[in-house]
Amino acid sequence: MSRLGKIARLPRNIREELNHRLADGETGPRLVDWLNTLPDTQKSLAANFGGRPITEQNLSDWRQGGFQDWLRHDEARSWVAQLVEQSDDLDSGSGPVALADRAAVPVLVALHGLLSQALDCTDPAEQRKTIFGVAQQLAQLRRTEHGAARIRLEQDRMDWQEEDRQRRAKIDAFVNPQLFGNLADQSKSR
Repeated sequence: MSRLGKIARLPRNIREELNHRLADGETGPRLVDWLNTLPDTQKSLAANFGGRPITEQNLSDWRQGGFQDWLRHDEARSWVAQLVEQSDDLDSGSGPVALADRAAVPVLVALHGLLSQALDCTDPAEQRKTIFGVAQQLAQLRRTEHGAARIRLEQDRMDWQEEDRQRRAKIDAFVNPQLFGNLADQSKSR
């Protein structure tokens, strides 16, 4: 959702710092004073709002809207970072990550976002519908991951069988009775 209020129109770096300060519990009047003294804020307010300053009501609106969006995004970002770290730990020796595995991460993030929205929803029927939909999609994703894992295991088994066949062929060539016969003949002639 695109926001159009005074704070939403501030440069990203200012909104980011404001969100961090809100998360740290800084008070409204102090934040409003800080915002209104920034040159970039004054430029934005002059260009878009006739120079009218940011008020505590604007900040309250931001707290309920844009800040909540930021919190959800920050939570998703942390969740993805943790998922990637855990995935890296598990896959450290497995070589490059398959494209399908990489594509699953944004899908999981989107599902997480839908789940977060559902939990914020006040309509129980809509909440239930969204949660069941997310659960169904998550189950399908897991089935797909398990199918891919089975295919990888089967490929590994086939690769191992081929390597074993090649090893046996080398051993058979070396241990060929004809070779032993030739070696015996050579040792007699010496």
